[in-house]
Amino acid sequence: MVITEKDIFMFVFFKENLAKVKFDYILENSKNFEDKIKFLREMLNEVSTKLPPHIWTKIKNKISKTSEPKLFLLQKKNFIQTKSNKNLVLAADSQTNTEILTTDTFIDKDSNFIAKVITHSESNNIYLFSKE
Repeated sequence: MVITEKDIFMFVFFKENLAKVKFDYILENSKNFEDKIKFLREMLNEVSTKLPPHIWTKIKNKISKTSEPKLFLLQKKNFIQTKSNKNLVLAADSQTNTEILTTDTFIDKDSNFIAKVITHSESNNIYLFSKE
């Protein structure tokens, strides 16, 4: 079975929208995806945490001190997923999922910045990460 980056993202963030077959496969083979799952779970915890007002003030002050806007060119990163199951799996045709969800990863040439773009059928979410 081929498990994509999107499948692992769905496993952590939107379990109810991931096909049961893929959910069970990732759960059974969690050792193979341990680093990615751990990273995404930490991200989910950070996104869920509310920031206190003094942190927002520090962020606003830091932004206001920047004199020139900096632009970084991000290029799409294509991940290659290797198949870890060589067994043939046959399944009945399931209902099609009408919600379209895509995830893309972008990085700059020095790998200082990473952007994750999650596109839903009705909205987009952008997550930015910096080494700083």
